[in-house]
Amino acid sequence: MTTTTEQAPEASAVPFGEKKRRALVCDADPAAQKFFTSAFAAMHYDIDVATTIEELIENVKYNQYSFVVLRDTFPPNPKGENEALLYFLDMPPSVRRNTYLMLYGQSYTTLDSFTAFALSVDAVINIRDMQHFASIAEGGITEHDRFIKPLRDAFYRSGKL
Repeated sequence: MTTTTEQAPEASAVPFGEKKRRALVCDADPAAQKFFTSAFAAMHYDIDVATTIEELIENVKYNQYSFVVLRDTFPPNPKGENEALLYFLDMPPSVRRNTYLMLYGQSYTTLDSFTAFALSVDAVINIRDMQHFASIAEGGITEHDRFIKPLRDAFYRSGKL
């Protein structure tokens, strides 16, 4: 009888019981990808990049992201619609609420809560303010986690999770 042995998976730097945070950058611009990849790496995120709507869908299908940064013109669409944003808005609430979704572009006022609410995202940021991205992102995800944890606990206690 022949037996095969499998090698143990490579050890992770993440403590037992904790998930490594994942970020998804949705932008076709290589300079923006480099900027966000560097910023998220400094915040200790695993990073994926989507340059097309198909890549975005494929990534989201197989991964749970705690942070998604999305350009308002991604992907380019002749109808002027943001297909990526529509994709996130169509997600089941149980999945969507676990993701901090930041939309950025030239037409937004950074951290305008009314615009973010109207667009159903967690935050908006203007391209001119990208030098503050790391502090805005860290503050936003901290606030999001502070809000979501009690909500998630309540759902769990009620048997809805």
